[in-house]
Amino acid sequence: MSDAYPREHCSPFTLLQLATTGLDSKPKVRTIISRRANGEREQLSFYTDVRSEKVVEIEQDSLWR
Repeated sequence: MSDAYPREHCSPFTLLQLATTGLDSKPKVRTIISRRANGEREQLSFYTDVRSEKVVEIEQDSLWR
């Protein structure tokens, strides 16, 4: 990080765009909040609103199982 934006001012949350296929088989892009990534285990931990339809659609997408 540069001195212009010190590390202590960085948020532990990062907004990402996640593209998957919806239940209607059409592509959809959703915003998620990334918490951590583990390259060795190929895992991404993220937060989203559980009331959103994207939760069901992400669970149904075979890439995320």
